[in-house]
Amino acid sequence: MPLTFADESTGVWALLATGPVRRVVEHAGNHAARVAVKAAFTRFAQPDGSVLTINVYWVLVART
Repeated sequence: MPLTFADESTGVWALLATGPVRRVVEHAGNHAARVAVKAAFTRFAQPDGSVLTINVYWVLVART
């Protein structure tokens, strides 16, 4: 599932709000988390400045 952010700062802002990245912020601090997310985004940067990631989501549906 593609996930596109208009620009790097929007993507960083969005990811910093997620549960797993909030744990990183709590552990390493806001600055370190921002630096790590920006570094991860470099390979997903598009020519127009947007950031495009392709994500795979796994869902388990079960009945008891």
